[in-house]
Amino acid sequence: MKKRIFFTERQRIRQPWILALFLALLGIPFFLLLGMVRQIALGRPFGNPPMSDTELIILTVVSFVVIIGLILLMLMIRIDTEVNSSGIRLKASPFHSSFRLFRWEEISKVYIKRYNPFSEFGVRGSRVKFGARTQVYGLFGMQRLHIELKNGKRVLIGTQKEKELARALRKVEENISNKQSKI
Repeated sequence: MKKRIFFTERQRIRQPWILALFLALLGIPFFLLLGMVRQIALGRPFGNPPMSDTELIILTVVSFVVIIGLILLMLMIRIDTEVNSSGIRLKASPFHSSFRLFRWEEISKVYIKRYNPFSEFGVRGSRVKFGARTQVYGLFGMQRLHIELKNGKRVLIGTQKEKELARALRKVEENISNKQSKI
């Protein structure tokens, strides 16, 4: 039997202010690069007290690598959600190498709810939280797909398409009801 897909969503970090912040952070290694040129090429000490040439080179290279690595990581982070006839699939890249499937048989309750990060977790922001009884996958926004599993665990997945997701969940419910009535 072919799997029927009711809903898909891909979220990425693309807020302009976050990109601007990371680009501004690139100013740090460029500042160190200018200091390196001043100290090594022009022979004028950089800093008070100045670092050795070796320390300045290492600090400049490490700062470039770390900041560019953070920018690349930020550009790679995404959350893929799919609601299909088998269940709800989730992939939080680059943290998951493949999709995780929550089968309908494993789910006791699923609903969309406005998320209150302060009252639920005491924090706000982008996060992927592992290891607790509740796993939270959210990049931005306040709407979450709440999945309560029969084993007592909960999974919260952020969504920017709550109306489409609600329609998809209704279709799934109808689809499951129709299958059960045929049995």
